[in-house]
Amino acid sequence: MLGPDRVELGPEEAAGLVRHRGWSLQFDLPSRLAWPVFPYSPYADAPKTSRGFAVGGATVPIRPQEVDRRLRKQDIRFVLEAAE
Repeated sequence: MLGPDRVELGPEEAAGLVRHRGWSLQFDLPSRLAWPVFPYSPYADAPKTSRGFAVGGATVPIRPQEVDRRLRKQDIRFVLEAAE
């Protein structure tokens, strides 16, 4: 259960799946998840500080594969499911 405390899950802890309150997120490894992440407010010139504005952050390493000399690509797959 997410609360006010900082949570950081590495690839070993997250294991490619997170479930919370009726939704689930499946993602490629080795991804990392962090809670809470506060969005930047240009009006305050600082991040928001209220947990009501907090979001979860997922990061995926960028490791593109070369397709030809000028083109690289990387597929990042995720599946988000929510109960109706």
